[in-house]
Amino acid sequence: MKVSIISPVYKEPSWMVNRNFFSVSEQQTLFEFEHIFVLDNPEPDEELSKELGALAENSWVQVVRHNANKGLSSARNTALSIATGDYIMLLDADDVMVQGRIERQISFMIENGLDHCYGGYQEIHGNNKEPMGPTIIPPEYNFDYLKNLNNICYCGSNCFKKSVYEEIGGFDESMHDGAEDLEYWIRIGKNKDYKVGLLPEVLYYLGIHSDNMTAKLIASKRFDNAYKYIQHKHVELYALPKKPKAELDFWRDELKYLTRWSKGELELYNNQCPTKEQRREFEHLSESHAAVQLWNKYVTKQGYLDVLEIDESVFEGAIVADIGGGPTSGLAYMQSPTKKIIVEPLLDKYIESGYPKYNDDIEAVCSIAEEIPLPDNCADIVVTVNALDHVDDVDKTVAEIRRILKPNGKIILHVTQRKVPTICEPQVLTDEKMEALFSWCEGFKKKELKTPRPSEWAVWGNF
Repeated sequence: MKVSIISPVYKEPSWMVNRNFFSVSEQQTLFEFEHIFVLDNPEPDEELSKELGALAENSWVQVVRHNANKGLSSARNTALSIATGDYIMLLDADDVMVQGRIERQISFMIENGLDHCYGGYQEIHGNNKEPMGPTIIPPEYNFDYLKNLNNICYCGSNCFKKSVYEEIGGFDESMHDGAEDLEYWIRIGKNKDYKVGLLPEVLYYLGIHSDNMTAKLIASKRFDNAYKYIQHKHVELYALPKKPKAELDFWRDELKYLTRWSKGELELYNNQCPTKEQRREFEHLSESHAAVQLWNKYVTKQGYLDVLEIDESVFEGAIVADIGGGPTSGLAYMQSPTKKIIVEPLLDKYIESGYPKYNDDIEAVCSIAEEIPLPDNCADIVVTVNALDHVDDVDKTVAEIRRILKPNGKIILHVTQRKVPTICEPQVLTDEKMEALFSWCEGFKKKELKTPRPSEWAVWGNF
């Protein structure tokens, strides 16, 4: 059994390519492997050219040089065309392979009969040798979630059988605006014969530096073009009422995961499964209702406070409204508010899908955020958690927040500030956009987070 690691190179400095090389060469594994570098730059600097020349002296390393800059997809395809391995691992030149990855990932794929496998990452900044920041583990594989332009298959963690490439072809060389890897995973997912799975551990360190290609594509908003291209190329996947269905599909799948978690079958988002004693507390409920109640009691409440980085005392004696609270808002489990209001447009659908109703002490309002059926000046505090980027009209939503908030009321917002829109998250909320939307709110600013979080996460407010 042989593994081919492919590493496209463009203008990465020689030390970075060297770091990439040694992360592979130091792997301890019984599997044979080769490392293929493809230089997609006809005029590399002298140090990089010398470094690649030195690496090519190793018998298990191949270095191929393009006579023109053909793009990332072309570089990967060149490597794929000469790869002799049974399995293909992606590892861009600025990334680092975690020790033991080859042995663990290939063994995991063989044991589980997988054709394609992906996992998590940590960031490694500049020329550091050690990672920093949180461990990012993606969710379990879900093709419906993936096809809605949520790239859970983080590029440098991917491994697939060479036979997959031989059957579906290489990466799309017409894509120069990013997301060419997402398009490839969608093509794999469309083939129902392929089995895809998550290895829930860190498999690589993602290189973060000033010349990072993905960062540049995000800054130039070119990913928008890539996503439109994917939707056009795979039009049969997108001919549906996109957003509400996608949101509902996500929460239906989430309920399946919660149920498996509650039964001790899998750890979810790094949370340990409940004990038998904890499960007995809700054994009188249906399976799905018990799963949700277990999750809410032992995860949701504290997680809600943790992500906002607040103490429950903030809500003491207040009328609190959670806009876009979903089927499991953490506000529902707070004891300190005088009144709790949860606004969510799909509440009825969630209940039909198996989620329990909120308790009677909650004013549950089934409504879109753009037209909230609540009186003016009715809330002391307005909270949203990962919801503001989901609304269709953010200006109307913010106007409604302003209307229902009492004078001198408090706003606490957890926002995912992604750089490109998705079907479920159509709003791109930059710092400048947030400041403009809430310019009317005195003291409104971005909070400096105390706990390492994904770079897209932010907390805003006037508290």
